[in-house]
Amino acid sequence: MERHRSVVLNLECVEKVDASALGAIASCVRCAIEHGSTIRCFGAKKQVRQMLEVTRLASFLKFYDSEREAVASVNACAA
Repeated sequence: MERHRSVVLNLECVEKVDASALGAIASCVRCAIEHGSTIRCFGAKKQVRQMLEVTRLASFLKFYDSEREAVASVNACAA
């Protein structure tokens, strides 16, 4: 995170998240905030997105429907 302003997280294969996964994402969010980085996610299934919203982690993430959209938003910010 300290070397990158944007991280794209692929959630396509994630069916559900448990406490350890939420903890790992929370740790990444904390690190991103400390370094002024942004985490962009794509492919989050409804159940995963709901868990991120319930835990309020979603408010620190940017969601996209596809990898192409997520990467394009990174490139647009870099330009």
